[in-house]
Amino acid sequence: MLTGREYQFGWYAQDRWQVNRKLTLNAGLRYEYYPLIGRSNGKGVEWLDA
Repeated sequence: MLTGREYQFGWYAQDRWQVNRKLTLNAGLRYEYYPLIGRSNGKGVEWLDA
């Protein structure tokens, strides 16, 4: 039986450096993790031989 349980993770970091009066640098880093929906009993992929 498949579960509707889903785990989503996301992080974002940003920084800004003012090098001088006319130059500002912006940098950002993003990480996201979206695992697939799985079975509630912990079993992996199964085959159906119909």
